[in-house]
Amino acid sequence: MALGIYLGSVYTAKLGALKGKNANLAVLLVFIIFTTFSVFEISLPLNSKQLEPIMTELLGDKEESGLQSVGPRNDKVLGGAKTEAARSDKISETEAAIQKALQASIHAQEESLKAHKALLQFICEITPPPA
Repeated sequence: MALGIYLGSVYTAKLGALKGKNANLAVLLVFIIFTTFSVFEISLPLNSKQLEPIMTELLGDKEESGLQSVGPRNDKVLGGAKTEAARSDKISETEAAIQKALQASIHAQEESLKAHKALLQFICEITPPPA
């Protein structure tokens, strides 16, 4: 932290001995970026246990995301019938969303193909054939 304060002071007071208009600013920015990256890289493994519930929530159930669970299966703990019904609802909603997205993609590709054909036809009409 002291090095950051020193580099910031050198830059603001224009006391740096480096040649170049913005050399001291570049050193300060490299220091800030490197420090931020380093703190992030160190804190991520240290906080992995705190991030695990968030990742589980984002990815859904561990078995659905392809990860193996170490402890007892969730459907045994929570009650198999309720869990299976919730999973099938999630899967059917997901499948419906994927199907809708694929249909929209196909429709967009068809419209794009029509536009390309129209453009090609227009170019062929205005361009005289080679002699």
